[in-house]
Amino acid sequence: MAFNIVRWWLVLELFGLVGLPLSVWLFRRLPEHGLAWSKALGLLLTGWGTWLLASFGFGSFSFGLITFAALLVTAVGLWACRRSQISLRAVVREQRWWWAFTTALFVVVLVGSLVIRWQAPWGSGIGHTETPMDFAFLNGILASQSMPPQDPWLAGYPINYYYFGYLLIGMLTRIAQLPSAVSFSLALPTIWALCAVGIAGIVWNATGLRPRQPSDQTDPTMLPPAPPARPWGRLVAATVGVVLVLFMGNQMPPLMFLTGTQQVTSFDGSELVSAVRQSLAGEPQITFTTPTPRMDEWGGQLSVVERKPGKQLGDFFWWPSRAVWDTTTQSDGSAVRRSAITEFPWFSLVLGDRHPHVLALPWTLLALALALNLFSRDRAPEFLQSKSGRLELLISGVILGSLYAINSWDLPTYLLLYLFALVLLYVWLAGTPRQIVWPHLAIQAAVVVVACYALWLPFYLSFVPLVVGEGLPLRFAPARTGLHAFLVIFGLFFVPLLALLVQQTGLLLRKLPQAMPVLGIVQSARRIALPNISVSWPVLTTLAAVAGFLFGWQLFWLLPLAGWALYAAYHADERAASVALVVLALGAMVVWGTDVVYLPDVFNNRMNTIFKFYYQVWVLWGVGASIACWLLLRRVRALSLVWTLPFGLLLLGGSFYLLLAPNWSAKPERTVNGLIDYERGLPAEMAAITWIQSNVPGNAVILEAPGGGYNSRMGLVSMITGRQQVVGWGGHESQWRGGQAEVLGQLGQREAEAKTIYTSFDVEEAQPLLDKYKVQYVFVGANERQLVNDAAVGDATLAKFATFMEKVYDQDGVIIYKR
Repeated sequence: MAFNIVRWWLVLELFGLVGLPLSVWLFRRLPEHGLAWSKALGLLLTGWGTWLLASFGFGSFSFGLITFAALLVTAVGLWACRRSQISLRAVVREQRWWWAFTTALFVVVLVGSLVIRWQAPWGSGIGHTETPMDFAFLNGILASQSMPPQDPWLAGYPINYYYFGYLLIGMLTRIAQLPSAVSFSLALPTIWALCAVGIAGIVWNATGLRPRQPSDQTDPTMLPPAPPARPWGRLVAATVGVVLVLFMGNQMPPLMFLTGTQQVTSFDGSELVSAVRQSLAGEPQITFTTPTPRMDEWGGQLSVVERKPGKQLGDFFWWPSRAVWDTTTQSDGSAVRRSAITEFPWFSLVLGDRHPHVLALPWTLLALALALNLFSRDRAPEFLQSKSGRLELLISGVILGSLYAINSWDLPTYLLLYLFALVLLYVWLAGTPRQIVWPHLAIQAAVVVVACYALWLPFYLSFVPLVVGEGLPLRFAPARTGLHAFLVIFGLFFVPLLALLVQQTGLLLRKLPQAMPVLGIVQSARRIALPNISVSWPVLTTLAAVAGFLFGWQLFWLLPLAGWALYAAYHADERAASVALVVLALGAMVVWGTDVVYLPDVFNNRMNTIFKFYYQVWVLWGVGASIACWLLLRRVRALSLVWTLPFGLLLLGGSFYLLLAPNWSAKPERTVNGLIDYERGLPAEMAAITWIQSNVPGNAVILEAPGGGYNSRMGLVSMITGRQQVVGWGGHESQWRGGQAEVLGQLGQREAEAKTIYTSFDVEEAQPLLDKYKVQYVFVGANERQLVNDAAVGDATLAKFATFMEKVYDQDGVIIYKR
């Protein structure tokens, strides 16, 4: 096991060297020159190059093609550094202590995350929740001869999902020459290690940016001056950022612990206050004067809730991921309250979630670093005017555009962040918005947007969005998030960010004592006009909060707050403050937007919209909060208690999940073989699957028992080998094919006909169906025998395959037939 871990780590370090020259060149204006993102950038550019070449038929997803792409990325980076007269040796020597810190951080988080996975409820196994789905995608990519990769659970079709994150894990698997069961176990710790270094790099660089000076004409091709004093404080802030984003939970676990019930996650604001009050009073049960709306998760309405104080609640790790509940009115007039998904990174690690929103994390941070890079510039970009500009455009397009292929939900948010930073740069350079050279700005922004699409065109041509229905892919939100849920999820980050906003507004007021009135319309009204725009924004936010509570939209105030934060970011003297405030503004807009519209899918509610966008805000605000803490605590004053006291309490509350979610007292088996439970529980099937991996072509179609959904033993052959079956988990396929009506219509028929092949005694009925789906192999194991027994036809029906097919495998009750 240790050898596999070290081997994997060495491959990651190798990709760090691949990406180092381009990372140093791209982020040369930042204090640490981009060392923190060399691994993420090396992986991304190599993966993109490999995928692009395979998509155009220049090779398969192989060791050789990956190596060629990696050498090409390295060569381009060395050329760029040489052209800009950047010495990699000098950069590494200058930043050797930072290099040592990030390397140590990477290793500690990599190993520590693996230990946490072992202590998690399901350990490092693959047989729980939706991990079989993730594993099937990884193996489907590894088995594919071309791009887009084949869908193991739907023969004849490519994967219609955000698959590029799985491809990057597959690329590491190819280079490390490890079994996919091992690389899949190491994937999540790798994501965490990449994120830790990426977060630390963003905070370290943001807090080391030079103050904004309009007269500054520093040559952008030159390396920046040494970072400001107090490096240890910045290092602490960088470490705090890692902890806040990756290892903190929301405030639901302490509320569950206090009230003694999991059902506290479903309470609205008034019910939550009542439950906490009764719990503090020592009441043995929580009683509501008015029953809650019907909640199917809890078996109907709640009038009385029995309290069970302590950790015996059980699912401490699960229910904090359901902190938002939407109350909607049914057609019969009844009210129903259903949960949305409010995952956060620490929950994802404990759960073992390798879905795209998790796999995308390192590259969303890379996109954030790309926006941060704009804050460090002192000249406008010229993406089309030179070789350096075009190279920067290429890399920027790959980074931002990759978010659509890794997790499509991320692209709008981080592209908007990049454009915010670009506009702010132009405003700073011009002095005022009126002096901006708008045509030049429009051209630079447009070419970046076009690059995001053009550089990923093969993905767009093969991927159909998962939204359901015709027309605009947006619908008005049927419910809105309550203030209590907002504070439970984001309060830990929002407190320091709001404190920074107030501080920066105060500093601005001191600079503008004679600011003009803005609310007066006539001369007589100017006596009561607010002093200036700096005061108008907080007043407008307060009025919006009051109006929102009166009209049932408790987070309405987030929109004017976003305007307030952008205004303060424009006027801030310190670029670090501008970074944190822009992040605050963007997060506020995203949360506000989810109260307005949602993207429809097969669930037809806000569940996934809340899930994916709140996850982004967690990362953005976690990074921004750590920058804000550094800015606010450089000089501690008495007023600091106004925000540090609630922040400290929320920090304590956020640590509950760290303490309660994993089973720290357990002594789990420490292994990186994710299939070990299958090997012990299904030895005959696993032996046959091993034979398939060695003897059956990757593009072959294998018939196995169809169906399944959250059943880790269904679709087992295709999941582990990546070979296609007629239809696998139909419920999940219906989610991935939400925008493909013609494919959706096939799913039920495919399942019925696959069952017919097994259960029919008539060879003349079975053979045409095998031809229809181009089946080359038929697998007969425990699932298939159970299928015919459930159909009350017995094992005799399976004997028909021997009459027209060759038996190529027969061992321990498992038979494989070949046509």
